[in-house]
Amino acid sequence: DSKDPASPSPNLPGGQLEAAFSPDGTQMVLVRWQAPDSNADMYISKWNGRIWSRPALLKSLNTKSNERGPAFSRDGRYLYFSSDREGGTGGYDLYVASSDNKGWKVQSLGPDINSPDDEGGPSVSSDDNRLYFSSNRSGAREEDIFVAERIPPGDEKQELPSFHEAKAVKHLNSKEHDVQAALTRRGEHVFLASDRDSRGSRGYGVYFSRVVDGKSLKPEKVDLYIKD
Repeated sequence: DSKDPASPSPNLPGGQLEAAFSPDGTQMVLVRWQAPDSNADMYISKWNGRIWSRPALLKSLNTKSNERGPAFSRDGRYLYFSSDREGGTGGYDLYVASSDNKGWKVQSLGPDINSPDDEGGPSVSSDDNRLYFSSNRSGAREEDIFVAERIPPGDEKQELPSFHEAKAVKHLNSKEHDVQAALTRRGEHVFLASDRDSRGSRGYGVYFSRVVDGKSLKPEKVDLYIKD
């Protein structure tokens, strides 16, 4: 398209929803749509030390449905995301993918993670051994944050990670919507978005759970909020 910028840039026309950066800072996965009524797809852009490349469509990961919420593992080997594609367990399910010289491999995280409802917002712990996400599954109060422990690889080479059954993180959740857990690189300090204290049109607030002596505390509100 002649209207695109002459120099490579991730800021192409269309809507940007989310962006995730690889641990080494050289790759960025974007979620975009080309028109308001089109599906959301993932694109990848690479940093060459000076500029970001134009986002390239991740054709082998995208479908005719929506792909959202990309998140790299801390070792950079895997990409987690959610999709409402055909063949899933319910609405939006969580998937994991890895790439090599032959291309991308992708698989569902299965029924221990996914439910007949929606799962989204994946985020991994600093050691890659725990996966946090949000879900509106049966038993959740509106939307809750869940965590699953990674299953250690067996004797045979495990190409993609798998996890034990997910459990609600009770001390992070409230009676309202609790979503988008994000973990800091040092320790297990957790940020999340919640409308637990919303008044009028204030929408979602940002909360921070501190880890003291190995125990995470009740989330505290910080001086930021996301207006719905």
